[in-house]
Amino acid sequence: MTNQRRQWGNVNTAFNTFSLYGEMNPGRGQDPDGSHLGVGLQLMQDKSMYGNFRGSYLSGTLSYHLRLNEYQYIGLGMSVSQSQRRLDAWSLTFGEQFRSGGFDLMLPSGEPSLASLKPYMTLSTGILYVFSGEALRFDIGTGAFHVNRPMQSFIADARQRLPMRLSAHSSLEYRLGRRMLLTAHALYQRQASQQYVVFGSALSYDLAEADHDLALMAGLWYRTSDAAYPFIGVNVNSLQVSVSYDIALSAQSVGASRPSSFELSLIFRQPRRHPGVIRCPTR
Repeated sequence: MTNQRRQWGNVNTAFNTFSLYGEMNPGRGQDPDGSHLGVGLQLMQDKSMYGNFRGSYLSGTLSYHLRLNEYQYIGLGMSVSQSQRRLDAWSLTFGEQFRSGGFDLMLPSGEPSLASLKPYMTLSTGILYVFSGEALRFDIGTGAFHVNRPMQSFIADARQRLPMRLSAHSSLEYRLGRRMLLTAHALYQRQASQQYVVFGSALSYDLAEADHDLALMAGLWYRTSDAAYPFIGVNVNSLQVSVSYDIALSAQSVGASRPSSFELSLIFRQPRRHPGVIRCPTR
């Protein structure tokens, strides 16, 4: 899976994020009760402030899906991430560098302790419960990120640590006849004093024939006190392409326009094992 997001694209200091993620289930199908292991690797990069502030993140994930019975299982997971953030202070301007003719970058910045962040490692964990029947699938889970709270400071201040992020999520999939799938999702996240809720729904329509897979999908999500974002996508065989666009609903604005964000996602999956199965657009 690969994802490209440009947040607040009509702002000169837009946030640009790229991510690449892959997962596999070694030994799946070999355990008689259906339990299996999952391993994954994720690479993410982001930049802002005209590219002067950059971050790179490499994460390894490990999960185990324990089958309880024919319809239910519990998933336990953890991840370890190595992160590096960099501030190109030489390209920035500071008050001490201002002179009558403008900013002189050859002058000292007046910030002698300013430096790039040292690389840091974070640990995360989570648990998931899933019920999966013939026409209905339901899951609910929770996760904790940055549980070790590493130091993150440009001025080597040991009191500045990355706050733990807590999340809770749930999703529902319901099959509407032979060719339609309705999905609904909700997510809550909190980090330090900031929190938000995202919820929405999508509809998939299966146009598959005997020799190929084809599905169309569309949906709408809402992020509290921020934005609504419609979503459209198409699934052809093992490839899914989808796009979304944020419609800002908050009081924030840039000149006469509101912030806008665009996201493009590509997902590669294994071929469908069972004919007639409609793929969920969000997992």
